[in-house]
Amino acid sequence: MRVIRQMQRFINRLPVLLLILTVTQPALAASSATTQLLVNFPGMSSVHIDVRVTDGLADAATGAGIKSANYQSDMAKIEVPIGIYDLRLRRGSAEFVVDGVDCSGAGGCVVDGITRTLTVNFPGMASVHTDVRVSDGMAGSYGSSVTYANYQTDQAVFTVFPQIYDLRLRKGSAEFVVDEVDCSGAGDCVSSTESRVH
Repeated sequence: MRVIRQMQRFINRLPVLLLILTVTQPALAASSATTQLLVNFPGMSSVHIDVRVTDGLADAATGAGIKSANYQSDMAKIEVPIGIYDLRLRRGSAEFVVDGVDCSGAGGCVVDGITRTLTVNFPGMASVHTDVRVSDGMAGSYGSSVTYANYQTDQAVFTVFPQIYDLRLRKGSAEFVVDEVDCSGAGDCVSSTESRVH
């Protein structure tokens, strides 16, 4: 009997619950406006982008995930709810964070200036394999792979995120490591290794 009475009370309250859901539904719809986020990274391919709720921390993207776009080339267009976001971009083992992207306006939001050109010079040499690696902070070694160019002559040119990298150069059985090539500044970065790779 007691269970039946509880069920009757629930059924009697059901119209009130439905009324509450009906009244609050327009408010939810009004807060779901979206805008377009455009992320430019010309010259790069296989880039993965995670859009996250901003966490207020520098160089971190730990907030809740909103949307993702994988294997993008040169740019990505992502429809997002109006708000402020942190972006986590990944290419190979490199990870780069853009903090506080303001997408609160209806006109969309654009992220630019997040790539650098890394030029590795080895004049007079051919068939050189160049690996761009995550910097491991240790002399003479390197971290995980970001990108590479094989069988290059005189130089290899890469588009990278503004970070610090290690380079691994190989010609035949010879190998040479260039530690901590700094591409984190505003301009492009150059590493000249002509006297060190034979």
